Amino acid sequence: QWQSSQDQTSRQEYHFEYEGLKVIRVTNQGGGRVEYQYTGNRIISADNYASNGRKLSTHEFSYDPQGRVKELVEKIESPQDIAELKFVLAYHSDGNLKTITHLSRRMGSQQFLESFTQFFEAYDKKNQPVASMLLGHYLPGIVLHKNNPLKMKTLMPDGSTERTLVMEYQYDNEGYPSSRKQHIEMNGQSLPALEYTYIY
Repeated sequence: QWQSSQDQTSRQEYHFEYEGLKVIRVTNQGGGRVEYQYTGNRIISADNYASNGRKLSTHEFSYDPQGRVKELVEKIESPQDIAELKFVLAYHSDGNLKTITHLSRRMGSQQFLESFTQFFEAYDKKNQPVASMLLGHYLPGIVLHKNNPLKMKTLMPDGSTERTLVMEYQYDNEGYPSSRKQHIEMNGQSLPALEYTYIY
């Protein structure tokens, strides 16, 4: 649940179904759902369905030797133009997410072309309270951001920077963020900053 500075509240609700300790299905408030498949205790794929039951896509996950997600491939069920999307992840030496490179493959082509890269340039050393989410999935045991990002850039294939986010945090006595101010620069132009309050 989020509340904006204009006192408007946005709320999302999800229903989780389990087999033992494994999440096997997640349904959102609109009726769309995701169904998960496992190898051992690790999610290897997720099927995405619209509220009318129509299958939209399949997400396939692969992992590095440290058990971190290294790649996610989305296969579109009924493609019109884009047949597959690929997300390639890399990490800083401390385990925090460094980059997510977004690529796409059009129908009739075997080649993936880069669209843009999200570069998490710097982090603080404090606790990060928000569960890691990757393309709408909360993956059990997976941590993308151990700490709070301080600077994130959107890099285009030609090397230019489309967007820069710079975050300033205030912290509570336990080292968790109590508020965040997010400065935004888009194509070299500064936009109004956004302010967030964390409620525990």
